[in-house]
Amino acid sequence: MQIVADYDSEASVFRDVVWPGAESPGDTADSVETIDGSSNDGSTERSATAGDGVGTDTMVEEYDSDDSAQTYRPITRREFETFLEGVSVDFERKTYGWTDEWVYESILDDGEKCLRVYSSIDREDNASREAGSDAIKSVLLLNVADAGEEPTWRPLRKPKRTYRIQTWPQNLREKLENAVATQDELKVCSDCGRPMVLQSPKGENRQFWGCSGYYEKTAGSDRACENTAPVQ
Repeated sequence: MQIVADYDSEASVFRDVVWPGAESPGDTADSVETIDGSSNDGSTERSATAGDGVGTDTMVEEYDSDDSAQTYRPITRREFETFLEGVSVDFERKTYGWTDEWVYESILDDGEKCLRVYSSIDREDNASREAGSDAIKSVLLLNVADAGEEPTWRPLRKPKRTYRIQTWPQNLREKLENAVATQDELKVCSDCGRPMVLQSPKGENRQFWGCSGYYEKTAGSDRACENTAPVQ
């Protein structure tokens, strides 16, 4: 595979791609905001959290056994990026203001989808966070922005976590390759057939499925589709 990267004299490094402060809707918001950009007056429960609502949530690793295969081991940025070079799709390293960990993305389906990986590796020291504090997360996203606008990503599936144990490379590779292979197997809106995306009500710790047609406006001010469904 071809890696999108720069190279130094010692080892290959991924290219830094920085998305500035508030210029990328859905990717750089510093606080919770309603999807349409207005304040929430109770007329809708749909809201968007910083980023895609995935990476900012702590997913705690659960392991503490005598089995060495289940023992936490730290991961460096170089090791993680070397691992990504063996995945069947190309990744870029990205920097977002709403998280202090390195994030990696692979753009799929001509820009309509994105496979995002939260590495749990701190940007300041390029080493993974302490044991029990976090896990590697991967999630498949859909771009709901209008053509020509900066991408606005929303989750198409629940995020997958990978614990940082001895077998993390095999475990993460299986999840990433499966996400690529099944990227067209989506939850479909029962009303209009569009893909459904995960949403989080403002100020609540829960999620629901919402039709991606909510982001499409018709000739008037109405949304193309506002169908929702519970997360099972």
